[in-house]
Amino acid sequence: MSKRTFGIVIVGVAMVTGAQAQVWDFERANGYKVGEAGDAFAWTGTGGGGSAYLKVDAGSSEAGLFTAGGWTVTGTTGQTGVDLVKDSWSGTPNSQPGDQWVDLAGSPGPGGISRTVKLFKGNQYKLTWDSFRSNSAYAVDVALGSLFTTSLTTALDNTWQNFSSGWITPVSSMEIMLTFATPQGGSGNVGLDNVNLTSQIDPNADPVPEPFTLALGAAGLLAAARRRRNRA
Repeated sequence: MSKRTFGIVIVGVAMVTGAQAQVWDFERANGYKVGEAGDAFAWTGTGGGGSAYLKVDAGSSEAGLFTAGGWTVTGTTGQTGVDLVKDSWSGTPNSQPGDQWVDLAGSPGPGGISRTVKLFKGNQYKLTWDSFRSNSAYAVDVALGSLFTTSLTTALDNTWQNFSSGWITPVSSMEIMLTFATPQGGSGNVGLDNVNLTSQIDPNADPVPEPFTLALGAAGLLAAARRRRNRA
């Protein structure tokens, strides 16, 4: 499997220490359970060698598999979306690693998945993912908010390849949308697997205050004001 890195995107400067990673690989062990006794869904279709796929349209009950993992399936509600695929389906390569992956083209597409992620000022982030396509007319559009966007076309063939955004340093703390999608319709194969958002942690980074933290801070300021009034 080859690896491609896009140009490094620096939108700030930070001294960083330590590392953390969020990984999404769409495996059964992580809640994407289909086709076995007790599972909520059966495979839509099965093929040779244990291969299978689940049709997951936007807004469908099957999309709950992705919602549980924090993702939203995009497409036309009840009509288009993605497929959750097991093993190699109809000549496509197997997942990388494990045995389940997402076909963004769906049955049919266009489709995609998206989720919200939190980024903190001063930290550095790098997005990596595995993709392939079996149809040269299809593309993979990737976006991490406005901090990183790309459309993969000539860079893909019917082999899993690893891609990277390079390091990104936001200049302010934010919640942004992470999106993977294909704009083409039909039933091509556009694979996605092993999405990884790695962060290099700056101990002096500016976190986004949670509502509870904000409430505590406000209560502390009020208490301090009362003490000053009492002393006066």
